[in-house]
Amino acid sequence: MFLKSEKKMKEDLQGRWQREFLGDSSIHQYEFWTFSGSHLYTTYTVHDPPDQKDDGAPDVTLADNVDTIIISGFKVDTKTFRAYLKFQLITRGLNDSTPFYDKWEFVTLEDNVLYLATDNVDGTSVEQREFLKIE
Repeated sequence: MFLKSEKKMKEDLQGRWQREFLGDSSIHQYEFWTFSGSHLYTTYTVHDPPDQKDDGAPDVTLADNVDTIIISGFKVDTKTFRAYLKFQLITRGLNDSTPFYDKWEFVTLEDNVLYLATDNVDGTSVEQREFLKIE
């Protein structure tokens, strides 16, 4: 992240990213982060569609098997040796009890790989997210 511009990093983020769970077989859904303009749309879909129910999240299209759980604004904040992805929560699904982290540190953003880290809300560990760009 050394000396990357905020504008370039924001451009590189634009598009759809699929979260990688690194071999965790207990996960039965896909998680996508879609960066569009200055907004992030976090969506989920089950492995074996069609999901015949809506999970109570705000959706653009109820029939697409994708529930939008979190909508947030975002900005990139770069320092000389570090860069951060900062979120401003706009809305989240009614059934979503996942902690919302508003500041992530970029570990990697290159070659269609996004790797982020932040301190866990309980202060005892680090939360990490790994993504591959799919669109």
